[in-house]
Amino acid sequence: MRPGRRTLVSDVDGTLLDGGRPGEGASALGARLAAADAALVLSSGRGLELALAAAETLRDAGLPWPSALVCGVGSEVYAWDGEGFAEDEGWRRTLAATGFSAGAVRTALAAVPGLVPQPEQAQGEHKVSYFVTEAPAVEAAARALAGDGVAARLVYSAGRFLDVLPRPASKGGALLRLVERYELSPAQVVVAGDSGNDRELLVTAADAGMAAVLVANHEPEMDDLRAYPGVLAASRPFCAGVAEGLTRAGW
Repeated sequence: MRPGRRTLVSDVDGTLLDGGRPGEGASALGARLAAADAALVLSSGRGLELALAAAETLRDAGLPWPSALVCGVGSEVYAWDGEGFAEDEGWRRTLAATGFSAGAVRTALAAVPGLVPQPEQAQGEHKVSYFVTEAPAVEAAARALAGDGVAARLVYSAGRFLDVLPRPASKGGALLRLVERYELSPAQVVVAGDSGNDRELLVTAADAGMAAVLVANHEPEMDDLRAYPGVLAASRPFCAGVAEGLTRAGW
């Protein structure tokens, strides 16, 4: 990562990966990124270990090794230092300063029907995650948190996942952190996503003048963003759709 460098910030599952395998057009996208000398940032709901596994799968398909990883729906940011990924301590301090307590979230939501805690590896210091078995559980969770005085951001995606985060945390917030830290030019940044936990990423990017790509295989919950100013509704799915964003950016 360096000031002004072309940078693709992309969701992983459902955008670059299709069922855990490289999505349509992966090798061509990799060639486009190499030709543009563009950095790659993977932004996902995955934790660090699973994000690294995705990075390896994508590297084998021809994409570059990521320069940074946004994990846990924006609750963690890591940058490649040449030997490994080092956590962005500034971002961590920002989230810690909110007073967010994973324990308080779990206590507030313990009695909400329709929420099933995700496995331990999906949880984090600044992220509490659930499977949603009944759609009304999301609104009930918001009421329960408010009733207990717990300030948090709720991110509902794909009709079955709910992440509870500190209010500043999101893929969009992490994007702005990277833009600030590395002095990236908005005109040189492309972002891409497919589901609810990418909403903040796409809206934040579009509002800031970056190219924002909604791949054609997006979840129905994202239909409204097809008409959002600055969002490109790609005609193709997965990596092929992401490449349409590179064309818009002139790469």
